[in-house]
Amino acid sequence: MKLQNTKIIEKSNNDARKYFLKHKAYFTTDLPPYFSFTEILEKINDYFENKKIDDIEDFSEKITGDNKYTILTNKNQYNYRPISLIDPVLYVYLVHIITEEKKWQQIQKRFEEFAKYSKINCHSLPIYTDDKNKLNATIKHWLSEVERESLTNSLEYNFLFKTDISNCYSSIYTHSISWALHGKEGAKNNRFDKSLLGNQIDKIMRLISNSQTNGIPQGSILMDFIAEIVLFYLDKQISVKIKNQEISDFKIIRWRRY
Repeated sequence: MKLQNTKIIEKSNNDARKYFLKHKAYFTTDLPPYFSFTEILEKINDYFENKKIDDIEDFSEKITGDNKYTILTNKNQYNYRPISLIDPVLYVYLVHIITEEKKWQQIQKRFEEFAKYSKINCHSLPIYTDDKNKLNATIKHWLSEVERESLTNSLEYNFLFKTDISNCYSSIYTHSISWALHGKEGAKNNRFDKSLLGNQIDKIMRLISNSQTNGIPQGSILMDFIAEIVLFYLDKQISVKIKNQEISDFKIIRWRRY
C-alpha cells in the first residue's frame, strides 16, 4: 500500500490536532515499547475539549518552574543533542491553541504568504503520514524530495555550498514566533495583546522553559512545526535581501534534520 505523506500544514485543524496528540508526535525519540503517552494525552485532551482559551487563563498564570525533562542523546561522536519531554498538560494546551479552527487557518494563510515571497525550497515541514515507522517515512521523503531536487539542480549549476544553523532550537527567540506570524512591527505594537496567536504561543513556550525567552525544546513534532514557523519567516527575509542584491541565478534547498 502506498503511503500518503502529506505536509501537516495542508491538513485540516482537526486532523492536525489528532496527529500532534499521537504518542510518536509528542516524543519522537525511540523508547522501549512499554512506554506510551497515549492514555495521558487522551485524558488531558478530554479535559481541554470543552474549555475555551479564555477559561484557562488563570490556569496558565499559576504555572512556574522548568516544565520539561531534558535527555542528552548522541548527535555525533563529539556532540550531544538535548531532547525534551514537555509537561503533557502544557503540550496539549499548546496543541489546542494552535489547532483551533480560525487560528489554524491563520497559520495556513501565513505559510502560503511565506511560500509566495520566498526563493527557498523547504522540504522539512512535518509530514502527516500513516507510516508506523517515522524513520521510514523521513527517509522516503528525503529521497523523493531533497535528493531528487539536489540531483536535478546539479545538472544546471557548477557550484554547491552547504551551511547549517548551529544550535538551531536552542537559539530561537520565543518572541520571534509572534514576529513570524504577525510581522515584527505588528507583533511589537501588540505585544500585550493576549488574544494574539503569536503571543499565546510565545507565552506557553516560556511557561515550558522557566520563563526563558531563548530557545525552544526539541523532541516533538509540535516543536518541529513551531521551529518551521520561524524558519519560514527567515526564508522570506533572506529571499528579500537576495532580491535586493539583484541575484537571480541560484537555487536554495532547506532541510531540517530530524
